[in-house]
Amino acid sequence: KFFAGVEDGETKLGALVSSGDRWRQLAGQLSVAAERYRQARVLFPNRVEPLQGLLAVHEANENVREVLETLHLMAEVLTDPRERAQAYFALGRYCVQVGREREAFIAFEQVLDADPTMLQALEVLAGALAEHQEWAELERVYRKMIESFRARGADDDRRTVLAELYRRSALLCRDHLHDPDSALQALESEIELPSPGADWKAAL
Repeated sequence: KFFAGVEDGETKLGALVSSGDRWRQLAGQLSVAAERYRQARVLFPNRVEPLQGLLAVHEANENVREVLETLHLMAEVLTDPRERAQAYFALGRYCVQVGREREAFIAFEQVLDADPTMLQALEVLAGALAEHQEWAELERVYRKMIESFRARGADDDRRTVLAELYRRSALLCRDHLHDPDSALQALESEIELPSPGADWKAAL
């Protein structure tokens, strides 16, 4: 009755989410909490708060599929580039934790697409693959990212990402793949990148 009588949107959203939080945190009733969050999600499909509540429920239930789906939805709802990048970063880290490296690669690529300054995405991805000494797979990921950013990028932020990818590729080829020719080629590609403020379309 209370929820039905609330007309102000922000008040209703806050009440539904707060109710879900109490059922989840105080009563330990995850199913009831999820129902409150879903109510809020239906009424406010473009708000991230209901999804944050659902994410907490799915994590508590250790439901990998639902966690992944909810993280995807959170990233799609967010419009601020930095916030969207952080959401994709959380998705990528979770994919790494559950052993889904290929999905992590896609998520981290979306991180850099939303905010090219978040190079820590490369750190996490490289660390996950290096832990299992999957050097060839890491080289493939770097190569695919380079191709992707060359195709879509046309600004100085993209240059920073490409320069970092070329540098990492060179070190990988030198230290782990024992391929000095490819390492040299990657360094030459980095050097050939247009300088900040240059005409990217003409250079690429």
